[in-house]
Amino acid sequence: MILSRRNVLILAAHPDDAEYSMGCTVMQLVRSGARVQYVAFSPCTESVPDGYEPDAIASEFAASCLRMGVHWSLFKLPVRRLCDHRQDILEDMIKIRDTIRPDLVFIPSTGDVHQDHATIHNEGVRAFKNTSLVGYDLPWNHLSDHSTLYVPTTAEEVEAKIDLISTYQTQAGRSYSAPAFIEAMARVKGTTVGREYAESFEVIRWIC
Repeated sequence: MILSRRNVLILAAHPDDAEYSMGCTVMQLVRSGARVQYVAFSPCTESVPDGYEPDAIASEFAASCLRMGVHWSLFKLPVRRLCDHRQDILEDMIKIRDTIRPDLVFIPSTGDVHQDHATIHNEGVRAFKNTSLVGYDLPWNHLSDHSTLYVPTTAEEVEAKIDLISTYQTQAGRSYSAPAFIEAMARVKGTTVGREYAESFEVIRWIC
């Protein structure tokens, strides 16, 4: 179902959101021949850890996108302040919509409590309400699980996802960057649907 889509857009508040939530699915989409465009709205300059250059996360994002084989663009809005730029984000999304004309759009799922993710979700729904919309899952930002769609993955894909996430050395100290956590989350989601590994999503709107 997802892998039959040819023109895919991923909207993210920050670099790495898609890698953590749907890295294996992105790999599957690219292998299936889909054109994948990954757009992030903040380079997170203000939250770069000590010892790194201000553009470190932006550089990691570019390197990760090259590794995945996706097209990418990065806006320069301030992290944790995307809600102050809601209208600009909406207008940029509409421009992207009219240029790319995707047949499937991934946005943060409903109920993500991070203020930046919530802004991208809300404006994404506004801009792409006439397109199939799927919400990706960052479980540490959720009070409840909205998963209604599961994409089975393989052990090899999970290992590749772990390696991909290691591109973000600025995030290495975060608990959800640990290989054991990434593998365990994939195993939990797979077990939910009788598979070894999976990634899960929320179907917000599906147009056949």
